[in-house]
Amino acid sequence: MHIVLLGDSVIDNKAYVKVDEPDVPVQLQALLGDAHQVTSLAIDGSMTADIGKQLDKIPEDATHLVVSMGGNDLLDRISYVEYPVHSTMEAMIVMSNLSEQFRKQYHEALQGILKLGLPTIVCTVYNPRLEDHNVQTVAVTALQTFNDCIMQEVAQVGLPLIDLRSV
Repeated sequence: MHIVLLGDSVIDNKAYVKVDEPDVPVQLQALLGDAHQVTSLAIDGSMTADIGKQLDKIPEDATHLVVSMGGNDLLDRISYVEYPVHSTMEAMIVMSNLSEQFRKQYHEALQGILKLGLPTIVCTVYNPRLEDHNVQTVAVTALQTFNDCIMQEVAQVGLPLIDLRSV
């Protein structure tokens, strides 16, 4: 078995773990043992639109994919929480528009992944841990709309899903 990891810092998390702690690829390799191979093509900071560059580098002997993408798309749009609106309805329309833009990008990225025909597991985006309570609340609420897009897109194509909010 040769598992290829794609996406963002959920997988490329070496910069976020302590020096003496293993990152995701090292942990997975340890679980699988030497008879199997793990290749990480994930890049910290990658957005959904960047997944095509990672797909181009998948080794020919890859047998399985694990994908985590979308968190940086939300971070890229987080400035919209400061967007002036006159009503809750207007704020919800802004969020709906942002999530629909994300859905289209996610759909395109997922179609590229599916073309490879490899068994694939997809992850949602985990809840952030932000210091400011109000920003945390807004980020988690906005994330729900993005994760809903992920869950619906993944369900439509019948791939297994790991909801990182519950792991």
